[in-house]
Amino acid sequence: IRQIFQNLKHQIDTETSDSLSSPTNVINMPIRFKRSQASLGASDRKALNDLAVRIKQSLAEGQVKIYVVGLAPDEPPGQERWILSARRARAVHEFLEHRLSGETTTGGWNLVSWGAGAPQPYDSRSRGTDDRTFIRIAIHRGH
Repeated sequence: IRQIFQNLKHQIDTETSDSLSSPTNVINMPIRFKRSQASLGASDRKALNDLAVRIKQSLAEGQVKIYVVGLAPDEPPGQERWILSARRARAVHEFLEHRLSGETTTGGWNLVSWGAGAPQPYDSRSRGTDDRTFIRIAIHRGH
């Protein structure tokens, strides 16, 4: 799975603008989990809600694939880091899925999530990335 995200990363330009107009956008979300936790706080839910609104206004349901990648740079290396990063990704996935499908029953929003452990070396070149980035979302049109 990590290789898939690396390939996706190498095929696109990182986009952090608000427009979502590129074929693929990678967004480093301003989500800050407490150490060893995967619960979303109020500011996290607001940021994700704002993103869901932008997605629904800018993109057509059923024509995009949304990848949610969880990271756990605050956890020591090992199996627990992978598990925590997956739990974080799943929390964001479920929140976005609920917000995006709130007005429709077709289920046309295609979301995929996984944990990637810690950020990889190439991540530091992405605008807005630091060791406190816990969630990265890639939105790809025309899957």
